[in-house]
Amino acid sequence: MRMPTTLEHYTAVLTKMTRASRTDSAAQLLGLQCLAPLFSDKNLEREKVTEVLETVSHLTKAVHRAVTSNMSNARVGSLGLRICAHICGMEALQSTCEALIFKENIFDTAVEILRTHVNGNDVAVVRSSLCLLNTLLSRTSNSGIIKFQRIHSIGETLNNTIKQHIDDAPTVEWVLATSSYIGEQGGRGLPKSICMCMSTHPTDAGVVRSGLSACCSLARSSEMNRMVLLNSGCFSIVRSVLDLRPAHRDVVVSCSILICNLLRTTVGQQIFKTDNDDRLVRLLAGCLPHTSELDYSSSFTFTLRSVLTCLAMISLSSESARHLLVDSCGVDSSIEKFLELKLSTVRLRFDIEFSLAAIRGELEKDAKDQLLKEMKEGSDGTRMFDGALSLKEQRGKVMKPTRDHNGVVGMKMGSA
Repeated sequence: MRMPTTLEHYTAVLTKMTRASRTDSAAQLLGLQCLAPLFSDKNLEREKVTEVLETVSHLTKAVHRAVTSNMSNARVGSLGLRICAHICGMEALQSTCEALIFKENIFDTAVEILRTHVNGNDVAVVRSSLCLLNTLLSRTSNSGIIKFQRIHSIGETLNNTIKQHIDDAPTVEWVLATSSYIGEQGGRGLPKSICMCMSTHPTDAGVVRSGLSACCSLARSSEMNRMVLLNSGCFSIVRSVLDLRPAHRDVVVSCSILICNLLRTTVGQQIFKTDNDDRLVRLLAGCLPHTSELDYSSSFTFTLRSVLTCLAMISLSSESARHLLVDSCGVDSSIEKFLELKLSTVRLRFDIEFSLAAIRGELEKDAKDQLLKEMKEGSDGTRMFDGALSLKEQRGKVMKPTRDHNGVVGMKMGSA
């Protein structure tokens, strides 16, 4: 009998909110505060109530109406957008998430509130805007992501948010997670600011992971982004990250993918040769999984392929680095041991054999030049060396929110 009573209570709250003037900030704030306990923790009974409220009483429309009518009120915006983020994060309300994006234009609302309050003193409303954006982006289709990317000056807005809150690690983490979806719209400022964030918070795992995810996305999407990342010292940042977290599998994958994308450019290859960073090469060599760790899981295969691709790209880009990998690190011997094992697929064996040939310098110069030139992104988002070596698209691994009783407090790697 508890559920009907609870449902009646929240239905009455929504009715009062709807009947009150939409510009009455006090009334709308009171309504949002009464709705907030519904999302204080994950509870099956409360989720069922939320589903009924959304279906029967149009919960998200009432909350969105309160937010759009009181854009300058930071408290209304903070509570309203956080409630929308919780609703959009529910598996049973995927259709609500899409409706908010394509019918209610909630992307524009969240971005406008972010622009309005980014220079203010209330960081909660900034975090709520970013929380909603990231929740929506992690659950929507490619059409929704494209709609987000088409928002006017979205890259500049995120860049400005970073600059205003560079010392606040949780807020920076949210901005970086959202930046993973920005594509070609980052401009020249955002990639540089992302690198600055990872340098400012080198020991914050959330910032580093979100930053690497954003860098991978930016480096994959355009030549200009790659150039800005290179000029911002991205190779040195990767070295610092691996120095601190060499055993974290998701960090290794992100670093490997980022290095591969940066070495696609002639300038990237030249910078890598000029820097002659033996420490970075040794760290990447140390990231190669050991044969004793072989568990035939998709995550292990993904890690192995990403590191192999990275080492092959390094070998093709720098002769001195290739000699270091072979003579000092003995990478070729380690890779050869995988060929003695029973591998999960024939394709994986081909990938290993190809990387081994590249690292040992068994490819002719014209073949190497052609491989570097033709390494591109396939129609399915894979990375490939002339069809011989592929790497899954990084968008398949995105930063997702983790929660506790206080709300969203961090990020983790998950599937889109």
